[in-house]
Amino acid sequence: MTIDHLLGEIASLPLEDQALLHEVIGRRLVEARRREIAGRAEEARGVLERGEARRGTAADLVANTESNESIHGVRYGYGVQSSD
Repeated sequence: MTIDHLLGEIASLPLEDQALLHEVIGRRLVEARRREIAGRAEEARGVLERGEARRGTAADLVANTESNESIHGVRYGYGVQSSD
């Protein structure tokens, strides 16, 4: 089934059903995002517990990013991530 086919099927539903579908999908997306955030938080806790986190100011972070300094074996710079 293609997205276009699915959208056509949805368009053929009564407006009340389309609204209900919109609400259900919206709730599912919110829950998926919550799970994603919780996973990232757990990962951050692990980094802190292992002592792998760096401390510094926002200016330090910007300076490190702009100079392509390696962080945890990953090189960051100008919004592009590449491995060392």
